[in-house]
Amino acid sequence: MSSNVPKSAQRMSSSNKPLSHPSSKENTSTGTRSMSVNVKVNSNVHTPLDQNLSTPSKDLTAALDKVDCKQTGTGTGKKSQPAGASLKSSMNNQNSSNGNTASSNNGNTNHNFSQLYNECVSLLRAKQYRSCEMVSTYHLSNLRDDDGELLEAMNNNNASASSIVTTLTEKASIYEILGDCTAHQNQLTRAITFYKRAQHQFRSLRPMLSKHNMSTSMSIHNILQVQTASEANVKLKEARCHAKLNNFTEAASILESAVPKSSPLRTFGMSMELGNCYLTNGRKNEAKRAFLDALSRNIYAMEAIEKLVLLNVERSEVMRVVNENIKKKQQKELKEQMLAEKENQEQSSSSSSSSSLGSQPSISLPIADIVTAYFYSNRSTTSHQANALAQWKKLHAAYPSSMHILLEMALLQSKNPSLDNARAAESTFEKIRTLDYNFLEGMDTYASILSKQCNLSELGRLTGELLQVDDTRAEAWAALALYHDACGESDKALAFVDKGISCEKSKHIGLSSSRASGSSDHAHAFCHRLKGSILLAQGRPDIAGTCFFRSNEIKRDIASYEGLVESCLSAKRYKEAICTAKEAMSFAPRDSRALTLVGLALSKASPPSSNNGRDNGGKERAKKALRKALTLDPMSLRPLLALVDLHLAENDYDTCEELLKQGIEDGGQTGINSTSPAMSRVYDRQVVLQSKLADLYLKSRNFTEALTYFHRALSLNPDCMEAQHGMERLENAMKGSSSHGIDGSINSASELVEDHIDHDHGDYYDAPVDL
Repeated sequence: MSSNVPKSAQRMSSSNKPLSHPSSKENTSTGTRSMSVNVKVNSNVHTPLDQNLSTPSKDLTAALDKVDCKQTGTGTGKKSQPAGASLKSSMNNQNSSNGNTASSNNGNTNHNFSQLYNECVSLLRAKQYRSCEMVSTYHLSNLRDDDGELLEAMNNNNASASSIVTTLTEKASIYEILGDCTAHQNQLTRAITFYKRAQHQFRSLRPMLSKHNMSTSMSIHNILQVQTASEANVKLKEARCHAKLNNFTEAASILESAVPKSSPLRTFGMSMELGNCYLTNGRKNEAKRAFLDALSRNIYAMEAIEKLVLLNVERSEVMRVVNENIKKKQQKELKEQMLAEKENQEQSSSSSSSSSLGSQPSISLPIADIVTAYFYSNRSTTSHQANALAQWKKLHAAYPSSMHILLEMALLQSKNPSLDNARAAESTFEKIRTLDYNFLEGMDTYASILSKQCNLSELGRLTGELLQVDDTRAEAWAALALYHDACGESDKALAFVDKGISCEKSKHIGLSSSRASGSSDHAHAFCHRLKGSILLAQGRPDIAGTCFFRSNEIKRDIASYEGLVESCLSAKRYKEAICTAKEAMSFAPRDSRALTLVGLALSKASPPSSNNGRDNGGKERAKKALRKALTLDPMSLRPLLALVDLHLAENDYDTCEELLKQGIEDGGQTGINSTSPAMSRVYDRQVVLQSKLADLYLKSRNFTEALTYFHRALSLNPDCMEAQHGMERLENAMKGSSSHGIDGSINSASELVEDHIDHDHGDYYDAPVDL
C-alpha cells in the first residue's frame, strides 16, 4: 500500500529541518546494541540545534500508545518492542536531546542500525566529509528504495512496524549525513536536496500514525509544519543553507511555515536565524519580534541584545523579556527542588521550605546591567554615554579579563573623548592587546586613534601585527590604509581599503546571515567610511557620498551622516544636504552632531552677503541650530567654530570674540577630527580656540592681541601648523608686505587648515568622519 500522503502535498512540504545523528551504546541488560538518533555534528556553519527541543504533543503520544495496543493486544508483557513504543521512544529521545551532544535512547528502543551506518557517523565526527559522503552513498544503496512498498508490507503484516520505523529512520539519518557532508564542502544546493529527502522520510511515517487513529489531520497545513524535533532540525539546516546562498526570503519562509512561533518545536537558534533573515531583508518589525523571542528563550543571547539595541527597541521591552525569563527559570528550579525532595522522601522543616521558595534563580551573569550598558552606549547624548561608560567600568571591575567589556569602553572613549581623559581610549585598547594579542575586533578604531596622533611608528607596528594575525580581516587592511593615508599616499590607501571591503564581502558570502553579522558589520561600515573620507579629501565628493551611503546602510551612525552631508555640500547639492541633515536629526534627535549638521547645511545653502529675507532666515535658523547643539554639548568644537564663522562672515567681530573667549574659559581637552585621517591629529581644544581667536584679531587688525594668542597656541603645541602659518601672516601684515594683505588672513577655519596640507581636507567644523 502506498503512502497516504498525496504526492502533490509531499512536493509542497519539502522544506526540511535538522536531524541529530546517531551514536551507538551497548545495552548490557539485553546484549543488543541500541542506537541513538542524536549526535553532535561539529560544524562551523551548520551546527545542530543548541536548544532543548520540546516533547511530542499529547495526541501524538496517545496515538503511539494505540499503535502499541493494536500490535501487542495488551500493550504490556512483550519481550520485543512494538512499533509504537519504538517510534514513541525514538521521538521522545529526539525531542529531549539538545542536538549538540550525543545522547543514547533509553533501553526501550530497538533501532538496530547497521554497522556501516555507525562508520558513517564516525567519519562525520572526524570531519572526513568526502569519505563520509562516499560511504553514505554506498550504504544508502543497500536500503530499500520504495517507501510505499515498506508501508504496504507493514499493512499486510509482512513486516513489523518496528522494522519499518528502523528503515525509514536510518534512511532519513543517512540523507541528513549526506546533507551535512555536502554543506561542509560548500555544495549548498546538493545539501538542500539531501535535507529535503531526509524530511520526506519523516513524512513517510505520518500515514502509519494516521492509520492507527492519530488525531492529526493530513491537511496541507499540517504537512508543511514539522511534528518532531528531528524534522525541525533538518528544516533549520535547510534554512541555513538558503541563507548562506543569500536566499534570505526563502530561508525565512521555510522556518515560518514549518516551525511557527506557537510551535513547541521552535527553538532559540531558529528565532535567531529568522531575525537575521528579516534584518537582511529590511523587515525590521519582524526582526524585532524574532530577536525578542530568541531572548525570551535564552537570556544569554548577547547577539540578540546587540541587534535589539541597533533596531532601537525600547529598553523597557527588552528588560520585560529578561525579567520574565528569569522568573520562569526560578519557577522551574523551584519545581525541580520540590520533585527532588519528593523523590528522596526527605522531610524538610517549614523554615527551610519557605527559604527554598524565596531563593533566587541561578543567573550567572548580571544580564540587567549588561542590557542597560548596551542601551546607554547606543544613545547619542553625552549623559547617556557617560552612564554607559560608568556601567561598563562597573562590569569591568567584576570581569577584568573580558575583552568585549573593554572594547565597549574603548569605543565609547574614542567616540566621545570628553567622557574620560584624552588618552583613555588608547590605554583601553592597549589593555585589550595585552590580554589577547590575537583579538582583532575594534582594532581599526585603535589604528584611527594612532593616525590622528600622527604616531606613525606605533601605527606601522600595529598594522604589521594585525596582518600577521589574520590577513583576511578588514581591520588589518583598514589599519594599513590609515598608515598610508597618514604618509600622504592616498592612492595606496584607497587600494588597501578596497582590499578590506573585499575581505568583508567574501566573508558575508561565505557565511550565513547569523554568522556574517555582529563585529563584521562594524569593520565593514568602517572601511566604507574610511574610503569616503579619503575620496572627499581628494575632492571627489560624488564617489565619497556613495561610500558614506553604503556605510550608513550597513550600520546607521552619525559619523556616516556627517560624511553624507559634507559630500553633498562639497558637490553643492544643498537641498540634498539639508534633507540628509534632517534625517540625521530624526535618527538622533538629542545628538549635538546631528544639530550641527542641520546648522552647517542651512548656513552653506544660504548665499553670503544677501539681503534677501529668505536667505537671512536660513542663516538665522543655522545659528539657532548651532546654539542648540552647543547647549546639548558645550564642549563640542564643531558647532562652536561653525557659529563663529557665521558671525565672522557678517563682520560681527564682537560676537565672535565673545564665543571664542567663552569656549577658552570652559576649558577641556576635546579633540577635533577633520575629514582626512592624514591631518586629523588630536588637536587640543585650547590650541584650536587660541589659534582661532588670534586669526580673528589678525583680521580685525588687532596685531598685539593676535601675537599674544598665537604665542599661547604655540606654547601649548609647538607643532601647531595653523599657529605657525598664522605667525608668518601676522609678520607680513605688520610689515605691510604680505602678498595677500590683511584681507588674505584667515576668513574661515577651512583656510587655516589648507595652509599646511597639499589638498583640501575640509573645514574644521565640517569634518564629517570621526574615525
